[in-house]
Amino acid sequence: MNARRFPSPAELIDPASLAAIFGRVDEVRVAPMQDIGYTNASLSRVKVAADGAVRSLVLKRTDPRRDWTARRSGDTRGREALLLADAAFAHEIVEARSGIGKVVLDPTK
Repeated sequence: MNARRFPSPAELIDPASLAAIFGRVDEVRVAPMQDIGYTNASLSRVKVAADGAVRSLVLKRTDPRRDWTARRSGDTRGREALLLADAAFAHEIVEARSGIGKVVLDPTK
C-alpha cells in the first residue's frame, strides 16, 4: 500500500486535506492522549466525521533528535511509518514530513 504524503503535519488534521482520503469531512476533533512511552513522541486522538461515519485515528508526532530509540538504532526513516507501510500491516496511513519531524496518522480498529 502506498503512503499518502502531505507537505506539513498541520494538513493531517485539516478537513480539506482529509477529504482526499475520507470524502466530505464535516468535523475534525483532536485531543491529547496520555502515553507511557519513552520516545518523547506526542500522541493525539483524532476523530474525523466524514460521510455519516466517525473514524477514530491516532496521530503520533515524533522528533528523531529527541527519540532515544531512533538515535540509538540509527533510525532516520521512522520505524512506525515503515512498519505500517508494509503490506502485512495493510492499514491506511497518512504521512507528513516537515523538517526533521515525522507524523503518522493511522486508523485504530
